[in-house]
Amino acid sequence: FEMPHPRFNAQLAVQDDVLYIFGGTFEKADREYTFDEMWAIDLGKLDGCKEIFRRELEDWQGSEDEDSEDEEDDQSSEEEEDWDASETASTAPTSVSQDTQREAIELEDEAWNSEETSALTDTLPHPRPFESLRDFYSRTSVQWQEVVVEQLSKATGSAAKSVKELKKAAFDQAEEKWWDCREEIFALEDEQEQAGIGEVVSIADKGGDGGLGGVGRR
Repeated sequence: FEMPHPRFNAQLAVQDDVLYIFGGTFEKADREYTFDEMWAIDLGKLDGCKEIFRRELEDWQGSEDEDSEDEEDDQSSEEEEDWDASETASTAPTSVSQDTQREAIELEDEAWNSEETSALTDTLPHPRPFESLRDFYSRTSVQWQEVVVEQLSKATGSAAKSVKELKKAAFDQAEEKWWDCREEIFALEDEQEQAGIGEVVSIADKGGDGGLGGVGRR
């Protein structure tokens, strides 16, 4: 079945579930065409438009075949551009993720190398970037207790302290070490933040939120 040409200002009427469309105006460029025709649509069946009468327009140039082809070409070009954009978007996160992982590994290696270098003159445990005081002590508590026991043994010849006193002394030394290293750790944290990897480096060592007076990041 043939569909009526697009138009505006058409007169509409409904009778016995049939929609009647009469007249209407169509504009193209600087020309205006007024239709002299009537169409009917059965609203119950919706099986197309039926032409009641139609008078051909003089000097009719309203065919949209060429315009439709141009629109289809434009639409095709837009779809291709959208496809290219979506392909780029879908591959970009993977690439960024891989680069981020490599940077994280490199920075972690640098952090460990720095810790190992410091250990040449200081054998005490060192905090890691983005590691709170609670996490630092939890990771190194046994080592700090051993340090306290060794210090007591050298000073008094025995380690006569209760478990509670031993843990308190170990924590005090761990806290002092944590604060002493803040400037060095802050520098490493800044490097990692500038690389856009945040807490990726230390995520394997973090078991929860910041703790016990600790400041994960500035």
